[in-house]
Amino acid sequence: MPRFLLVHGGCHGAWCWDRVLPLLPGSTAIDLPLRGNAAEALIAAIDEPAILVGHSLGGMAISAAAEAAPEKVAALIYLSALLPVSGESAATVAVPPLGAGGATVLDGEWTRLDPELAPPIFYQDCDAETVAWASARIGPTHLDAITTPVTLTPERFGRVPKTYIHCLQDRAIQPEAQRAMTARYPGIATAELDSGHSPFLSMPQRLAELLSALGARQ
Repeated sequence: MPRFLLVHGGCHGAWCWDRVLPLLPGSTAIDLPLRGNAAEALIAAIDEPAILVGHSLGGMAISAAAEAAPEKVAALIYLSALLPVSGESAATVAVPPLGAGGATVLDGEWTRLDPELAPPIFYQDCDAETVAWASARIGPTHLDAITTPVTLTPERFGRVPKTYIHCLQDRAIQPEAQRAMTARYPGIATAELDSGHSPFLSMPQRLAELLSALGARQ
């Protein structure tokens, strides 16, 4: 079984992978720091080469980690995640509108999910109990995570195998935006889930099976 390090997106935490982790023996999930260098936290959590799975904003963190320590990263899997090119931040990824803007609110240096608007954008294919469980756990994301650009080079980031999982019903990072990001990386491997933005909650078994299959190819 491949070893995965599961990386959450904005306003979420390692808790969002709770339903997937039991299905991926030996894998772990990490809470990214609310402030500071997320890539450094990822690298510190890797004691042997692992497959990094980044969801949503977590795509920025796994990209930066692969650039900083490609020898520790067996592969990158982007789960409906931001896939930047060098010099971009999460705020400047040059793709069509992502779709999540209406679900976020600014609070000084922090961005938060609007508790009323977030569920239909992030959890629209989850049952009511799951929506309530997740909504009670979401927290803030510091603007540094959104505005800090990444530098990516062919020699380091470019040498790490990459796969993008398209979530076809996603309302947060819409399918058009997902396709636009992968189009900038000709030849990138792709897969699909007929899910909304949070398949780790709505279809954890199917997601774990797909990750296992993709990991076995590395």
